[in-house]
Amino acid sequence: STWGYTYCCMSLFVICTRNSQRCASLLLLHHKHSHSVFVSPKLPWFSSRILSPITLHRMEQELHKKLVEVNEKLQHCNPEDKQQLASLHAEDEQLKRQLREVLKQKNDEAPAAAAASTADGAKSSVLDQFKEVDIEEGTFKYALIEATDESNGVKKYLVRGYNRATYHYHCATPTQDALEKRGIKVHIPGGGRIRHNPESKEVEIYGFSYSYGKPDHSITAGVIQRNFPAGYKVTWRDDGY
Repeated sequence: STWGYTYCCMSLFVICTRNSQRCASLLLLHHKHSHSVFVSPKLPWFSSRILSPITLHRMEQELHKKLVEVNEKLQHCNPEDKQQLASLHAEDEQLKRQLREVLKQKNDEAPAAAAASTADGAKSSVLDQFKEVDIEEGTFKYALIEATDESNGVKKYLVRGYNRATYHYHCATPTQDALEKRGIKVHIPGGGRIRHNPESKEVEIYGFSYSYGKPDHSITAGVIQRNFPAGYKVTWRDDGY
């Protein structure tokens, strides 16, 4: 109803006076989806009466849909059209940031509890909670994640690759979200593909990501090699997709 929509907008305005930076992203999404209010009932500075989990789920699905469209455009974009490439990459980054915001709000309670449990310990232990390598069997897309604890300068590379990942951001986003919630700075140098055959104990790394670009595959190979059992053959190449 008109009254309900007005009430939600007024509530968001009050909330934003306390959380201007974070709410700016929420209001942007709210403007684009005029019949949806994008806030989290689990965060203490949001009213649980404004939002339902169904709304967050709808927003997540819509962002995934838009990301698919942008990634399809990136794959078919003329490499010589620098202006269009820059525009698509900017849109891609904005959508991924908004998706991370949705995921943060959907999963806010668990990370908060985890962060509290390590508050009294060494800051570097936060990165120790994350496996360096999380990949599956077969051939699939992967993302290389550079995680840095700015409080002590500790840096760690993480490799994420899954058969279910249609696009590279599907590999990076869940871990990136979890890291950022713990105050870790995250950079995605790039992505590609991994062919993992556990029977022959072979891992091959190659290709690139239209969204993130191509990382230094030798870094990925080194991370996998030191985390996999002895006898594994890990190779990489800079060609292919």
